[in-house]
Amino acid sequence: MIADRNCNPKVSDVYNLFNKWRKCNIGVRTGKYLFAELEKCVAVYNEEYNDIGGKAFIQRYSDCNGKEEPLILAVCTPLMSRVHRHILQSKELVFIDASSSFEDFNNPMFVVSTSSAAGGLPLGIVVTSAESATVIHQGMTKLSQMFPEDAFYGSGSPKKIIIDDSMAERDGLRKTWHTADILLCTFHFLQNIWRWLLNVKHGIDCDERQILMNLVRKLVYAKTEAELITEYSHFENHPFVKNYNNFNSYIANYWVRRKEWALCFRDAVYMRGINTNNYAESGIRILKDIVFKRVKAYNLIQLFNFITITFDMYYKRRLLAIAYNRMNRHIALRYKGLGALEVPGNNIKESTTKNIYLVKSTHYKDRVYEINTTVWTCTCSISLTGYPSGEPCKHQHAVANKFNLVAPNLIPYFNGDGRFLYALVALGVEQVGDKSFYMGMNEEFHRQSEDNITHTD
Repeated sequence: MIADRNCNPKVSDVYNLFNKWRKCNIGVRTGKYLFAELEKCVAVYNEEYNDIGGKAFIQRYSDCNGKEEPLILAVCTPLMSRVHRHILQSKELVFIDASSSFEDFNNPMFVVSTSSAAGGLPLGIVVTSAESATVIHQGMTKLSQMFPEDAFYGSGSPKKIIIDDSMAERDGLRKTWHTADILLCTFHFLQNIWRWLLNVKHGIDCDERQILMNLVRKLVYAKTEAELITEYSHFENHPFVKNYNNFNSYIANYWVRRKEWALCFRDAVYMRGINTNNYAESGIRILKDIVFKRVKAYNLIQLFNFITITFDMYYKRRLLAIAYNRMNRHIALRYKGLGALEVPGNNIKESTTKNIYLVKSTHYKDRVYEINTTVWTCTCSISLTGYPSGEPCKHQHAVANKFNLVAPNLIPYFNGDGRFLYALVALGVEQVGDKSFYMGMNEEFHRQSEDNITHTD
């Protein structure tokens, strides 16, 4: 019995059987047969999901007669299409970040995402064989062709894009979306400056690094363009800066691109208090930790399946958690409530101007904040540019609660329409069901009462 390999197979037998199963179900690791199978998978995916917004594109990698064709795998799942269609922030601010080590050939993966009350939400994914400006442009162009007709909330192009300081990425994106403003992540910009100062080769004295860093921070956080120019003049004339011509030249190169990193040039309404690409970093971490579980895909076919199935399922569950009022604790801390219950209902009034509401401060008796529900801004949070910021606050939440409005900045804790919106993005029109399912008991009662009054009149 022990010697019978039919009952007690060797390790090599199991390994050979597994290799046969893997080759049959996942395909080979590389070569022309891999791309042939991947093209079949993409064709099947397009045929099955095209009607509900799911599209994919594959371009084989080839290097014949000195002419190289890069690998391009662009994916826009049905959920990503619905994010384009229903999430307001998708036209305002987009994050793009790249990472590798998802499969053996370490092809870079570019994740396009946007912010929402549910956290970062994906808009599309591109896998390429290189990170040059030309290849990035080709990949993003193919991805934009996968997007629905009403991409980026009907605008066709995002207004702002936050990226890391990559010249190739910046040039490639500018060729793809000409009207979008390319911005640098504030955190990574300052981090690059600090790393430069810490580099022993540059000869910066240890006691002077922090002072030089603070001078750069003043440039980044200048409130107006005039203040920025004044601070730069102070920077150039500072004695420590004059001692280090290499540092002065280094910052002078950034000064030419000051509109990319200086906060005074950023439109606070579209930024909504976000000046870093933390949402993109979070999306990459979700891919590596949750979707791939810190294990590389066997080949591009398995990578494609992870993106179209597992990755999509994760965000579907995240959105449904909000639709069912079962949200993640970390998301709830930033977007849920925000102290809205501290604002008495009598402090909230409609103004004579449409979509403008007035909220009395609970701390300052003579102060009244103005909430614009067209773009959802509040004057309690004035940006560096001196205009109302679009970041979430308790006054916006209090107005949304009292007048039963859907605010893109906030979790719709008491609003059935808002919960229905997130369920619609997660499930689609075919599966979302009736809107009344997402209404609270009191909300449903009030709506029925209003309908009865209307019918009586």
